[in-house]
Amino acid sequence: WLTERGRSLQLAELEHLQAWIASLTGAPRSIARRVAAVRSMLGFAAKLGYLARDPSTLLRVGKPQGGALRVLSETDVQRMFGSEPDPRARAALRLLYATGIRNSELCALRHQHVTVRKKGIHASVLGKGSKPRTVAIPAAIWREVSELNPAAKPDDPVIAGRDAAPIDARSLHRL
Repeated sequence: WLTERGRSLQLAELEHLQAWIASLTGAPRSIARRVAAVRSMLGFAAKLGYLARDPSTLLRVGKPQGGALRVLSETDVQRMFGSEPDPRARAALRLLYATGIRNSELCALRHQHVTVRKKGIHASVLGKGSKPRTVAIPAAIWREVSELNPAAKPDDPVIAGRDAAPIDARSLHRL
């Protein structure tokens, strides 16, 4: 950024950084990444002794403003479920929404991991960092999932792909 303007890195001043940042165009997160990269480089150069001081330490840049949170209303979610014609896809979406499990956890979920008791239906999933956790499954959703494969064996996937193998993360993501 300085060499484009014919300046040496060792002559970098706070004003140069501020002018460069003001000239940047693009998405706020892209600009924030560029600024972070330059700040990191200047800090490293100062640490190595190439610069007498790091001019970016005086730089105050606000966090990029993210857009408004995109949260669907419950009505929108129910409409999305109702508009899905494939019962397998609808069951997968409802299971993800109701339990909050991750895509990878659903892909690995087998019938043997689900416990049906009078107190409720629970699934043992292996989460991030291989940490086991238990999630509750609403009875109505479990009925919908169970109807997909009424003769399921313990090792069968809860949500199978089109070829009866476990659904893969890519297919689930497309849903």
